[in-house]
Amino acid sequence: MEKIIPYHWTDTLCGKARFLIAPFGYGTKVAAENLASKLNLKIGAWKSNDLSASANHNSVKITFNFGVANPGHKHITNSFCVWVDCLMWLRNKIPETVLNYDLFLAENFFAMNPALYEQSSKIEEIPPLLSFNGHPLNSHFNSQGHILISFGGIETPFTTDVHRYVVPELIMKAIATASEKLRDTRQILCCLPSHISEHFQKNPALSRIQFRSPAHKEFLEILKAASLYVVQPGLYGPFEAFQYGIPTVFTTPFSYTQVCQARRYEQEGICGQIPLWHFLNADVGHISGAIETEENTCFAKMENWIEKYLVKECIGSYTEWALKSLSNEAIASGLTKKRKEYSAKCKKKEHQYLCLIKKGMQ
Repeated sequence: MEKIIPYHWTDTLCGKARFLIAPFGYGTKVAAENLASKLNLKIGAWKSNDLSASANHNSVKITFNFGVANPGHKHITNSFCVWVDCLMWLRNKIPETVLNYDLFLAENFFAMNPALYEQSSKIEEIPPLLSFNGHPLNSHFNSQGHILISFGGIETPFTTDVHRYVVPELIMKAIATASEKLRDTRQILCCLPSHISEHFQKNPALSRIQFRSPAHKEFLEILKAASLYVVQPGLYGPFEAFQYGIPTVFTTPFSYTQVCQARRYEQEGICGQIPLWHFLNADVGHISGAIETEENTCFAKMENWIEKYLVKECIGSYTEWALKSLSNEAIASGLTKKRKEYSAKCKKKEHQYLCLIKKGMQ
């Protein structure tokens, strides 16, 4: 039996619906809360780790599972089960532990793997479950706004201190150095989980950077006012920036899904310049899409790559990338517009999935 990775969960206030979210970045939480809002469901506070023995399972009529491949079936067998996945485009198969679910919702960040439809006829492609909390999209871009760096997807069950501290520090030092060399007067903000921010705030080499650990609503305000967004090649964070029309540069990936996403951004022609991407991409090699078996191995491989190549030999490459990023040379002409058009195309694919969910809730 596959190992159960601790996850987060909550119930609606009425106790009839349950939400499970995988502990990878903030995207699954945003997606779950957005879907709950669309269904007019009020959810309680998020709880950590596996469902407790004291949780009331009998009253739950519908379970929404956001990417938890092995939640433990004993908790949810009596409910209508919905699998919501932002990575269905990557998967080579639906996890066997959820194959008997009643409905599969695939967020269409990228085109789906057609082979999955052979496993289930219950798959519905849906627009990415982004939430802008009522904030209108930018009509006027502020070219003098701050520089925003974000590492929202940094914490996962496979993250080590090499992923957590080494790469972010290298990136932030490069941005701070480039800002000083270019005499760039823009404020530099960095959004990180609070326990990681506290570590970096003690580093005098990063004194030019102001650290934040905002909730999602506050983060959108910060993002909307930015003139440049520096971020890992994730999904929700970049797509939010794309829809706002914020010029965005990707950092070197340092997780399994970020490598896969960088490859897909590249295929779609919306990747832009990533420092040392050519070398990392070649060293990672083939990825089949067997997420639950490949992810841990890929994290370990990337940790070795970071320790072997990144820290000792590549400071100059990062400084050069940062100088190009702050002077807009790293963002090809028309790329921001192309990204916005791509994200809008995904958003337009509306389906009647809410009706299917409501039917299952009855």
